[in-house]
Amino acid sequence: MLIIEYIIPFIIILSFIVFIHELGHYYTAKKFGVKIEEFAIGFGKEIWGFNDKSGTRWKFCIMPLGGYVKMFGDQNVASQPGQEKKFTKKEKKDSFIFKKLYQKFLIVFAGPFANYLLAMFILFFLFSIYGISYSSNKITEVILDSPASKAGLLANDRILEIDGAKINNFNDIQKIIQINPGIDTKLMIERNNKIIEKIIIPKIISKQDFLGNETKYAILGVKSDKVEYKELSITEAAQKTFSETLSLTILSIKVLKQIILGQRDISDLSGPIKIAKYSGQITKKSLLKDENGQQNLYLIFWFIAIISINLGFINLLPIPILDGGHLMFYIIEALRGKAVPIKIQEVIYKISLIFLIILFIIVSYNDIISLF
Repeated sequence: MLIIEYIIPFIIILSFIVFIHELGHYYTAKKFGVKIEEFAIGFGKEIWGFNDKSGTRWKFCIMPLGGYVKMFGDQNVASQPGQEKKFTKKEKKDSFIFKKLYQKFLIVFAGPFANYLLAMFILFFLFSIYGISYSSNKITEVILDSPASKAGLLANDRILEIDGAKINNFNDIQKIIQINPGIDTKLMIERNNKIIEKIIIPKIISKQDFLGNETKYAILGVKSDKVEYKELSITEAAQKTFSETLSLTILSIKVLKQIILGQRDISDLSGPIKIAKYSGQITKKSLLKDENGQQNLYLIFWFIAIISINLGFINLLPIPILDGGHLMFYIIEALRGKAVPIKIQEVIYKISLIFLIILFIIVSYNDIISLF
């Protein structure tokens, strides 16, 4: 049951998102004439695969926690540049490392970009079909002894901004407050046609989420009018897709900044075990039929979009081994007029690998603790 409910949905969802990511690398590399040696979903020993007409080995591997596209000229699957050796004219034409700098940059950037495209396509589809839930940014009730009450917020106040982010929809409040637990948060309030600034520290509470998991939430302690649903035109859906993608990326940047500055505990980080748990729960809830015999596939599509954005964002971080690390080296090369020496790159790659292994252990530990 554990395999059916959690592991299989996790493998399917993650493999699909990773496939899109690697397809971005693959497609762009092929456009620039790079020979692709391997296209892998997962790491480690190959489970199943085949060779296409161009000689690329397409395969599934035993550890479904990522994937890679190995291009001709790479030293390994982490796309480290190979040691200098003699290449024939044909090999130079097929090799990734002999491509122009902008071409290498675009090939590497195409992976995270593909993840963002996937997420935006899904969000556009959801907004076009389902519209959005909407409620006013006007406060109708302030909960007694809540952070909002202690800060002097009143019913009929209108929340205009939170930490510089404009609030038009009351649903946006929780999204921003959630990443500021125990942190001073600046609100701009409209009261009697006057703008008032309030500093509030969101309170952390524990309650069950819609999947039944005990989860920590940060709250202000305010309520608004009942939620309504609004249909969107094609143009409105496109605008909402862009703004939502940008908003989710900015939230990820803020969370990362808080962790670096010590404002947020590293125990808040989650890893593959928790993703597997949510994959199973959301898949099950999405496939269950309601009283009208309808399945709520909205949930699983939304989940895929969120994971895809997170994967794209993480891969853009300037950490060697990740795509962002390669992009960082290309930017340095463009600025200094020559590449960072291979030996220096190798040392940095090894340090980064150790860092990622330690991070993986930490998030896995967090996931296991959260399960109990």
